[in-house]
Amino acid sequence: MKRLFILLLLSMAFAVCAVADEITFSFILGVPGSLNASAAGLSAGIAENVLVSDATTGQEFTLLGVFTANTGRAFTFVGGGGLVQADYRGSGANSVLITDPMGNQLVAGMMDDHGRFISNYPDGRGAFAGKFDVSFVSPEVLALFGLGPAVLPTGAVSATFAMDEFDGRTVVGQLGGGTVTVETVPEVATWMMGFTALGLAGVWRVRPSGVHQQCPRIQL
Repeated sequence: MKRLFILLLLSMAFAVCAVADEITFSFILGVPGSLNASAAGLSAGIAENVLVSDATTGQEFTLLGVFTANTGRAFTFVGGGGLVQADYRGSGANSVLITDPMGNQLVAGMMDDHGRFISNYPDGRGAFAGKFDVSFVSPEVLALFGLGPAVLPTGAVSATFAMDEFDGRTVVGQLGGGTVTVETVPEVATWMMGFTALGLAGVWRVRPSGVHQQCPRIQL
């Protein structure tokens, strides 16, 4: 019986993981020069956030804000023949950031290593994709979708660029748009995780020696 109970609790834990949700902040055209990429680092923004959406329900809401992101120095930065490619180190606190029009944080985090950038030139197009450690997501935004308060620690950021130019050292262009994505855990799942943990703790209590329990036999 104990083994069956453990398996039941573990299956509940896996079920909780399966209900993790995903919300996406979407931003659009940035100001001229809103991309600057060199061996010293990449900076993107400012760009206007316009939307937040939920992957599970398909709901979406208008959400005005300002997107910015930056990396550390490049592990590699190679340019020539009409193409630039780079692999960037992570950066510090709030290196991925969306704020509302009043300057309040909507989502924030720390860019991870190995954000990848590629661009062609002249007057070309480019893209960036990376992951970041989530430090904050607005509870008010989560509540729009009945989510929270828990969020999973790894988020993703992606952006596209246009009108890219390369002078041999630096790519300058304009943000075309992109997304910041965060995985969340619904409130009910957070409660179930706590329940499962308590159940497992009870299972592993040491029983007094000499006490044995048997399952009753069922006569067919």
